[in-house]
Amino acid sequence: MKTVWFKDARSGEEKDTRRLQVQTAGNAFKVLTGILEDKIKDKESERNLPKCYELPSYAAFQADASGYIRALREVQSIIELEG
Repeated sequence: MKTVWFKDARSGEEKDTRRLQVQTAGNAFKVLTGILEDKIKDKESERNLPKCYELPSYAAFQADASGYIRALREVQSIIELEG
């Protein structure tokens, strides 16, 4: 579990409460991870369409897609409770 979950917890009791809350949501996080993975695959497919190479703003489009994917991967990293 990432330490970011405990950023605003001031006491050991608050940390224990937060740990329990996050662990209780573990099954929902697994579902969310799958949803995010689907969104990442969709964006990767979209960015590789032949019509995208013809865009005048191709570089900006690719940069935006990369940022979107990077943000979703970061969320996946935060909600990964094992490891």
